[in-house]
Amino acid sequence: MKLPHQSNDLFITDGGLETDLIFNRNVELPYFAAFTALSNDVSKHHMCEYFQAYFDLAKQQCVSLIVDTPTWRASSDWIKRVESESRSVERINAECVSFVKTLQSVNSDTRSVINGVIGPRGDGYCPDVDTTVEDSLHYHRTQLEAFRLAKVDMISAITMNCVEEAIGIALGAKLMNMPVVISFTVETNGCLPTGQPLMAAIEETERATERYPIYYMINCAHPSHFLSVIQSEHPCLARIQGIRANASCKSHEELDNSTELDRGNPKELAGDFNRLRASMPNLNVVGGCCGTDVEHIKLIVEQLVTD
Repeated sequence: MKLPHQSNDLFITDGGLETDLIFNRNVELPYFAAFTALSNDVSKHHMCEYFQAYFDLAKQQCVSLIVDTPTWRASSDWIKRVESESRSVERINAECVSFVKTLQSVNSDTRSVINGVIGPRGDGYCPDVDTTVEDSLHYHRTQLEAFRLAKVDMISAITMNCVEEAIGIALGAKLMNMPVVISFTVETNGCLPTGQPLMAAIEETERATERYPIYYMINCAHPSHFLSVIQSEHPCLARIQGIRANASCKSHEELDNSTELDRGNPKELAGDFNRLRASMPNLNVVGGCCGTDVEHIKLIVEQLVTD
């Protein structure tokens, strides 16, 4: 099956896996580590139900589904924090790929691709790890290799908050000849948490990797935070092919301090995606991040398919 950059078809992703499991299904995820949900039958059942809803939606709407592995926190530093007796990065990521491939097999009548997800080494909202391109390449290489051996269709670096880490991951994928997507997160001013403008981060990644990423995304931010950036005429705009938006308009700091889930307004969010598409001719990957669930994605798809 073709990947998103090879097709004009609409692809959907899931919503906010971790927030949905924690707030809507009462699944405990230490440090937002979704891979831990596979450790017992009850939480694994909740995760199966979660993903099945998106397979069903993709089939109903006749769109393709990007099936993410629950591995945003499945790198070595996070595994050590989560598990008292740490399993290997290779084992955990292989188990997660196997899990989503089983779901894909059960839903063989739905067009889907398997996407190996890599998260930041530090906090997703705050660039709290002082890293270099070389450090990033070295740190993330084990997880990249696990995805290569597990034969995922593509890899996505999600919630990248500094350009050095993003470049390191992209170069690691390039060494392994694996298709990779870079997805940056931005603050309410449309800049990365480091203060670097989004388009400057994409330009720097393009130069350092010789345009290796198959496309770029924005995730873990509300459309109101980056709409002004998208409405620019910057040449890198054409390279942004996907949006995975937060449900809430709140800043990252406000979300970090929230004790309740903010689902925002699903209908308004769907309308925001329609406005984004007007400024983004190559947008064909849509989905959600923190606070979103299958209702949000359903409304977004219906808005884009029927418009």
